[in-house]
Amino acid sequence: MTVRTWAAALATTASIAAGTATPAMAENTYSVDGSATKGGTPSKPKAAKLTVIFNTGTTLGETFQPKPVVKFKINIEGGRLNATALKHVAKCKATPPDSDDPSADQCPPRSVVGAGVLTVLVGQPETVFNPALKCDLPFNLYNLGSKGSLGLFIDAKPPTCPLPVKQWVIVKTTQVGRTVSSTIEVPKALQELAPNTFATVVKSTVTFKSISVKVKGKRQSVTESVGCADPVRTMDVEFTDIDGGTGRASKNLPCR
Repeated sequence: MTVRTWAAALATTASIAAGTATPAMAENTYSVDGSATKGGTPSKPKAAKLTVIFNTGTTLGETFQPKPVVKFKINIEGGRLNATALKHVAKCKATPPDSDDPSADQCPPRSVVGAGVLTVLVGQPETVFNPALKCDLPFNLYNLGSKGSLGLFIDAKPPTCPLPVKQWVIVKTTQVGRTVSSTIEVPKALQELAPNTFATVVKSTVTFKSISVKVKGKRQSVTESVGCADPVRTMDVEFTDIDGGTGRASKNLPCR
């Protein structure tokens, strides 16, 4: 079932999702956690597994739905996505954004470079959410072949989510010095599912796998730890909500 079909089904339950209206001055709150392989230098990197966990809440309290976040930018100091190694990983071509049947069936298993889960609340932001419409969306991260471009494909069905969801989301990565940044822009189809019915990601777990490939006869890892300027690795996430508000949360981890 596509997101559009899911939205049509949710329209019939919109009244269930709605809670008691609240003051408009509420703000989202954010936190970040994670883990990463220690050590390495730019000239002698270490194969790395990188995991980022980030949470979205609201100043209204735990029972209320935060405003949807429409853009995430994940920054991991001392991390690197090895572009040369990535060229030697199997590639996947995502189905078109307007496809009626989004799929990752065409993707070779070796094109998977990561995985994770998004936990989503469905309803009206800044109202009490309905636990029956809480949804876990597992996904894989695929190598799409173009420079710094990964594809996040969600494939969820009951019981982890009340209704099936299949959706591609593009992840763009860039390297600035010793920091790797991944930008995720949430498609509009995953923001407003039906009139006055929105999806808010309240928890995300993203793991970049340690994948070894042979490059000119030598083994290289797709994800690498390249060390930090000091003993601390800063991992942070920048958030942009549906109203244009921005927030940031960070976590310091050992780097050496």
